[in-house]
Formats: sequence, C-alpha cells, structure tokens
Amino acid sequence: MEQAMVQIVRILRQVGVGVSPAEVLDCLRSLELIDLSRKEDFFSAVEATLAKSPEQDTVVRSLLVHLLEPGSNGPAGLVTPAGRLPAGPAAAKERAEAHDGRGLGHSGAGGPGDEDFAAVVARGDMAAGYDFVARTTAAMPLGTEDLADIPGLVRRVQIALNWFMTEYEWEHKYQQGELSPSELQRYRERLDHLSLVIEDEIERNISRRFGRSGLLAVLQNKNLAAKDFQLLSTHEVKTVERQIYRLCRRLATRRGRRYRASARGQVDLRRTAAQAGSTGGIPLRLAHRNHRPGRPELLLLCDVSNSVARFSKFMLQLTYSLQRRFSRVRSFVFVDDLAEVTPYFQRHPLPRALELVEKETCFSRSGFSDFGRVFQAFARDYLHLLSPRTTLIVLGDARNNWRPPGEEHWQQITGRCRRTYWLNPCPRDTWGREDSLMPLYAMRCHQVYECRNLNQLARVARRIW
Repeated sequence: MEQAMVQIVRILRQVGVGVSPAEVLDCLRSLELIDLSRKEDFFSAVEATLAKSPEQDTVVRSLLVHLLEPGSNGPAGLVTPAGRLPAGPAAAKERAEAHDGRGLGHSGAGGPGDEDFAAVVARGDMAAGYDFVARTTAAMPLGTEDLADIPGLVRRVQIALNWFMTEYEWEHKYQQGELSPSELQRYRERLDHLSLVIEDEIERNISRRFGRSGLLAVLQNKNLAAKDFQLLSTHEVKTVERQIYRLCRRLATRRGRRYRASARGQVDLRRTAAQAGSTGGIPLRLAHRNHRPGRPELLLLCDVSNSVARFSKFMLQLTYSLQRRFSRVRSFVFVDDLAEVTPYFQRHPLPRALELVEKETCFSRSGFSDFGRVFQAFARDYLHLLSPRTTLIVLGDARNNWRPPGEEHWQQITGRCRRTYWLNPCPRDTWGREDSLMPLYAMRCHQVYECRNLNQLARVARRIW
C-alpha cells in the first residue's frame, strides 16, 4: 500500500495538486484505521488527508475511480480486500456500456427503438439517454492531439447527438407557448446531467486507451484551479465563480493600514523644523500637511472582447470586488472604445451592473479589440485621473487585430502612474506572435503576468493587492 500511495501522490503532483510528506503519512495512518472493503470510507480517508479544497477532492476521487475500476493499470498494491471497485456511477450506465453497438450513427438517431435523442430526453428515459451517450462516445475516434482538448471532445459528441439543435427546438417551443417554464427547466436539467455523463465516458475511454498519459490528461482537465479559463464548461464556470468570490472576500477583508489615518494629515517635517527655530530649536508644535483632493489609488482597464470573454467575466467579478476594497478606484471596460463603469459597480449588484453596462454604455463599435484607439481615448479624456500614487492594472490579451498600437499614448499613460501591471490570459509563448503586441506594451509595465487559470489569478492577486 505504501508504494501505491507514493505513485498516487506522484500523479497528483504532476497535475498540480500539492501533497506534503506529512499528508502522505496522515493518509497511510488513516487507512490503517478503516475497513478498506468499504469504498466510501476508503475514498473519504484519502480525500480528507490529501485534498485541501472541494476542487482537489474532485481530482483525488477521479484518480482513485480510474485506478480502481476493472481493467485499469493502477499501481500494484492498490486493491482493496473486496477487489477493484465497480465501474460506472449507476446500473443503467453499466447497461449502456454493455450495449452491442448496433445502429450507431452521428445523426442523433438510431438509438433504442429507433427513437431520436431529443425524444428520449424529453420523455425522461435516462437509461436510454445513457445508451445514446455510451454508443456515441465509443464510436468517437481518439488521437493523442485530443488529450489536451477534452472539452472539444465533449462538444463533438454533443454535435453527433444533435444536442444544440435539440436545445434550440425546446427554446423555440417555449417561446411559442408549447412548453411551460417548468418543462423547459426539467429538460435542461436532464441535458446538464447527461453532459456530465458524456465527460465521464470520454475520460474513461481516454484513460483506457492511452494509459498513464491519458490519465494525466483526464486529471488535468478535472483540476479546475489549473484549467484554462477558456476551456471551462458551463457547470465548471459556476464552480470557478464561487472560488473567485472567496478570493475576492479574502482580498476585501485584508488589513490595509496598520494605524488609522490622521484627520489632520501627515506630519510635515520641513515646516515643523522651520517653526522650531522660534522656540530655541525645540519642536513644541507639529505642522501637518493639508489633505489634497483625492485621486484614484487604483485604475483598472478591462478588455471585454469576444476573444477573452470567459476571462473578462472573471476579471469583472474581481474588479467589482476591488471596488469595495479600495477607497478610490476607477474602472473601465473596452473593446475598441472606452466606457467607465465605476458608478454601475458602486450602486448595483454585479449581475445588474453588467446588464446596465451592456445597455447604457458604448465600449464596442466593430467588435474587434483596438488597444491603440482605447489608449488614445484614455489619454485624451481621463489622463487627469492619474498621479504618482496611481496603480494601473490592464486586463487583456494585447491582440490588436493588426491596428496601430498607440505606443505614444500608452507611454503617456504609464509615465504618470506609480506602477503598471498587465494580466494576460494568453499563454506566455504566444506573446508577440501574429497580432499580439504584448512585448511592446510590456516595456512600459512594471510587471506582466500570465493569468489563464484560478491558480495564477490567486497568485497575482496576492502579489498586487
């Protein structure tokens, strides 16, 4: 068992789940105290000692399920007294896996009883739905290039099942009054469940087909903290949003100044020393600097173009929370035009604020990013907001669609700021390729960060804020 656990820990570390030697010892001690023939007890003991968050729980459990299912090439010694764990989450799904495969096609038809996929889901026959999913995923060709794009494989299966056409038809029937809101919601919930089944089936097929490399790809896909924002599925987005909300709460409750700010301003040493000359060099009275009109301490520019849509959603959530942490913040969004969103974030909850920003502001004319034009507009209209105390943070991919970079305006903006940071959701090795102007803009930044996943975002947030 000890050697098997060492191999498990090595796999977890490879996919970004940190495990310390002390946690390994805790895990081994806990396994000595339980009945290993009880599957849930075994899972719970390993998860409780090796995982440190709900997301890591998912990775650890997925690893154990793949290693302990029949036919896996799991580490030697990782066999419970009751034998390897049964495969599949439900008997209906196991029945689907045992299907003989006749009638398979990529049109969404040819399933049980020659009934199409939409009718099966609408009727609520989930066992037949599992049949469709299992047969379609089994027929999906797999190559090594697919290991890095499991969400793409899920989408291919959905296309083969006429998934998106089914959603469209249900929405159309709802608009025509042929479906009630409760029926539409029920159908959507069934599809959401089946999408998880599709992902699970694909992951098991990959693990069986490609062995260790396939298992690593599956676990990396499960590790949401290290998964690219642009590859997150709909249900994963909701999970990451909750994690970002927790991160924002931690940032918002961080201590700022050690002492309360004086109502009279900072001590002016020069004036105090000058006044002390009239009292024999003894500073009997302290002179204070007068408070000047406040300027923003933090200014954020957030790219909301389609190329970074998922990233922008998370960044706007972070921006909204920072609005409450810092006393003086100005926030802007842009595509090829610039719009200030500070008042919306101050007065409304985030969903309502984003809705009003979409309706009442103009930040996109062509739909394509134009950083040069945005920097020109900012230098023309908002340069007075910047001071030597301002920290400027830009959130965007720096892809300018072959338009003028506006370098002189960018230099003018950064020259007035105390610090400039840039968070880029694109892989670092793509910066400077094609229409990316990141190296050009980076020359005027104090620090540029790759920010593609939750781990990187949390690391950057701790450094900057």
